[in-house]
Amino acid sequence: MLPTMDLLSGPVSALLSQALSVALSPAFTALGSPISWLELVAFVLAIWMVVCNMRVQVLAWPLALSSSLLYFVLFWSGKLYGEASLQLLFAGLALWGWWQWRRGRPRANQRQGQAEDHRRDQQPARIGRHCRWRWPAACIRPG
Repeated sequence: MLPTMDLLSGPVSALLSQALSVALSPAFTALGSPISWLELVAFVLAIWMVVCNMRVQVLAWPLALSSSLLYFVLFWSGKLYGEASLQLLFAGLALWGWWQWRRGRPRANQRQGQAEDHRRDQQPARIGRHCRWRWPAACIRPG
């Protein structure tokens, strides 16, 4: 049975190694520094996560998880083990936050089984009429 496992791990290992080498290949160069496909995808997911957080959407949690795991792979391949470990912490916190969001917690004045409206409870305060003078991201209101 052990030789069968070697046959399975060989092609799978080769496939993963090939996929990693493609992901770590440069997509473009910015200011003389190569930017890999993995880094580009992780960055786009992180920006998307920030937009979802601003709009208080549950999609932000899986985006945070996937972005952190991609950054983990990127930092680990660059031998930045401390940064890679930090990304694992972020991934764990994203899992915990997603679980908390989905599970919900009844308030003291809320009956058991009554649904909690996360979106209404966690909406940021409304921006005043002088929004044009503030940071542009603060002007985006949840739909």
